[in-house]
Amino acid sequence: MKLTNKTLGLTALAVLASASQALAVTFSGSTSGVFDNALGDAGLVTTGEGTSNFTWGDNDASIGVPPPPNSLSFAANTFNDIACDETFDVGTVTYYNGTTLLGTNATSVELLVDVAFTLPNVGLVPFTYVLTLNTTPNIPGPVNDFISLPDIPSQAFSLGGIQYILTLSFSGKPVFSVPENSSATSALTGMIACVPESGSSLALLGGGMLLVSGVRRKLKAKN
Repeated sequence: MKLTNKTLGLTALAVLASASQALAVTFSGSTSGVFDNALGDAGLVTTGEGTSNFTWGDNDASIGVPPPPNSLSFAANTFNDIACDETFDVGTVTYYNGTTLLGTNATSVELLVDVAFTLPNVGLVPFTYVLTLNTTPNIPGPVNDFISLPDIPSQAFSLGGIQYILTLSFSGKPVFSVPENSSATSALTGMIACVPESGSSLALLGGGMLLVSGVRRKLKAKN
């Protein structure tokens, strides 16, 4: 097919329109998170599975007023008008190091996080974290507990024929190290990439311009 100025113009408009569409989309929605599928000791004691507030371990009632057990909580969030490559708050995870009896503790629990996009209506994008719970004996005295905050793979979704990649990550260190009767919090953040292959949404626009430049060179060579 012979390339003309009109063909070149239409090609340029189509490519740049696709790039502009990807970069112009913004996202709004909400998040949720629950803890479920706990594993642990033979005498495991838990409360709150299937909710955003999970406790484990039998607190020791023999020492007077029972101290609080170990606990994890997830505080959800909403987000509005988030552009590609912009960081947004998904929620926060808080751990409290309580006092519990040996043989009643959990060793792992799943944190199930859903990111619900309402504008545009993408729907739910789910993530599953398996948190490792290292509840240490306080022998000979108080010892820190350790909770892992692992990285997990990103999730892809499509909108208008364009693929997007959603990545979640915890802030700070990948492990809580928390003294007895103390707490720690880590923020969970998200980022949406419009062009996962490039690592940056701006590459879509740059790639389109390179394509147009190549077509222009081909047209000059034929003329």
